Amino acid sequence: MYDVKRADTSLRQPVNRALHNLNAHRLQHSVWGSDLLEELLELTFEMVLNGGTAMVLEKRSLPIRPTEPIQRPWSRSGRTRT
Repeated sequence: MYDVKRADTSLRQPVNRALHNLNAHRLQHSVWGSDLLEELLELTFEMVLNGGTAMVLEKRSLPIRPTEPIQRPWSRSGRTRT
């Protein structure tokens, strides 16, 4: 994720071009996805040096075991309505 002011086209355009060159996928306005972690970290460093802000999140999958019950802390099970 990155944040570049809309008026700052001198930084925003090169960042968007670099993300396209990395074959990154735009998920939202300033949120992009890519499997090239090292290249994203380099781009992030350049952005910060030029006055932008950025954050790189690493995707991780967690296995779900069907033998274990799914914990739902938001569930109202056990409560009765009055």
